Amino acid sequence: MRFTLFATFLSSTCLIGVPAFADVTPEEVWENYQSMMAAMGMDITAEESREGDTLVVRNMVYGMDIPNPAGPITSTSTVPEIRFEALSGGKVGIEYAAPITSISRVPANPVLDTPGYETRVDTTLGGVTEVSGVKDDMRYTMDGGSMTMKGAPSIVEGVTIQPGVDMSIEGIVGSYTVLRDGDALSSDMDFTATRMTYGFEPFETDGTTVEMATSATDLRGSGTMSLSGEKGADAFATLIGGSSMDIDLSSGASTALMRVSGDEAGGDMELTSTSGPTTLNFTLVGGAAGYKINAKDMLVSVAGAQIPGQQVQFGLASMTAGVLFPFKAADAPQPYELEIGLEELALPDLAWMIADPTNQLPHDPATLKLHFAGTLTNKMDLFDLKALENIGPDSPPRMAVNTVEIPEIFLSLAGATIAGSGAGKFLDKEPAMPGGMPPFAGTMSLNLKGVPDLINKLTASGILPQEESTMAQMMLGMFTLPGDEEGELVSDLEMTEDGAILANGQPLPF
Repeated sequence: MRFTLFATFLSSTCLIGVPAFADVTPEEVWENYQSMMAAMGMDITAEESREGDTLVVRNMVYGMDIPNPAGPITSTSTVPEIRFEALSGGKVGIEYAAPITSISRVPANPVLDTPGYETRVDTTLGGVTEVSGVKDDMRYTMDGGSMTMKGAPSIVEGVTIQPGVDMSIEGIVGSYTVLRDGDALSSDMDFTATRMTYGFEPFETDGTTVEMATSATDLRGSGTMSLSGEKGADAFATLIGGSSMDIDLSSGASTALMRVSGDEAGGDMELTSTSGPTTLNFTLVGGAAGYKINAKDMLVSVAGAQIPGQQVQFGLASMTAGVLFPFKAADAPQPYELEIGLEELALPDLAWMIADPTNQLPHDPATLKLHFAGTLTNKMDLFDLKALENIGPDSPPRMAVNTVEIPEIFLSLAGATIAGSGAGKFLDKEPAMPGGMPPFAGTMSLNLKGVPDLINKLTASGILPQEESTMAQMMLGMFTLPGDEEGELVSDLEMTEDGAILANGQPLPF
């Protein structure tokens, strides 16, 4: 902890250029606070008064409207009291004297036949945040702070639209900066927290009661964020289209629980899971948003009277998921990406008893990796809901995929593996069918190991009928060639610009 605070001090005085003995006043910090809210499209009202060395802000109200086809979703927060106290050394301490109440109202949607509802969340911020620096370059430092959130359930005509929520974060240590340049703001952050808990209050649905809870330890967050401060009629669209951020979050060990109980005998079920280190990266730049999450050492257990043996477990060494997609219109092609990975999925014995009753197959953990990337042309701001509403069945296409890259395809299952990569592009030609995709040209290389042997074992166990097994072996003979190792097959596939399909340089008869 001392090292973290010392590093924060060094970065604030040396790297960022904030004078070590500069003074900030409560009024300057309050002005800086308002600038942050305004840069995020918030409208603010508040009452201010001086009480000795403390600026007291009472009844602060801020909010914004988020566009929605059925009418705007309104979000309004009320802060009863914030105290900005002048401290020694030219610093200012910020303390929230009462919980912040946030209310969001979602209108009814007659098209989807969904009712309108309201949510309410009370947030309590514990501890004092110290602010240092100069007027337009401030650092906010926390040491042992906390945050708790309690959301009331939203119930409409006896139906739970959103259950009650409880969340808490304890032991917050770290800092973030706010650098002002006119209306624009930029910030970097680095913090740790000892523990986070999150859970739903028990709620009723279809005659059953559902409980959910999660917890995580050793949290850490770091990153940068920039807000343009531009003003527009649609504050939400301006915020998404004109902001950038790159945030890394991580946690240590975590747990999760979901329990379902009902009046019927044997209907109860409980799902528990544990996981090791987890990381999450979120990016927003140039109107393109993306995330990538990775969790390691996952163990999931499902228990219930209706499960054979009363309980099953499966493990996963690593889970990865990632998306990058351009939401902002541009004339030039923009990158997109999709990634999914499940590594060393260990199925329970019950699953193998069902899938392989004669014990013909290797019961090795399975792995699946899919990674797609490329470029596409997007001619519409996807966060502009008014423009989206005007799209009709006769509207011209607003989005087109230009290129496709496949850095990795990998499947390992029951002793066999399939690995591949490829790339291609959509041609600037008319689609073969009206409204369809343009012609595609590209290549793919595949490497298969143990696949013929797996097909034979599936046939011997009765899982795969003989006719389908014969057809599968014929297709392998048509598309692949023997590799360097025993049981290895290789294939180079190509779709040419004139529409031909080649396998290992030879045209296929279709």
